[in-house]
Amino acid sequence: MSVPAVDERKKRFGRLIERDDGRDVPFYDGQPAEIATWKWIVVIVSCMVGFAALVLLPQNTNVIALLPRFLFVAIPLAVFI
Repeated sequence: MSVPAVDERKKRFGRLIERDDGRDVPFYDGQPAEIATWKWIVVIVSCMVGFAALVLLPQNTNVIALLPRFLFVAIPLAVFI
C-alpha cells in the first residue's frame, strides 16, 4: 500500500493559499504556530494606539477626520504585517 505524496486535507485549497513549507496558520491542523508574548503585547499596544488616535485627535471637518480614521486602521495593520 503506497502513501500519497501530499496529504489530501492540505490539497483541498490549492497551491494559491497553502504554504510550500508545510506550516499552517495558527490553530489549524492540530499544530499551532506559537507567537511570543512580546509580540502579543506589541499587537495589543498597537490596537490601543490606533484607538487613541481615533479618539484623541481633533476632528474639525470631515476631511481632517479622515486622518484619525486612517490611523485607526493603519497602525494595527502595520504591526500585523
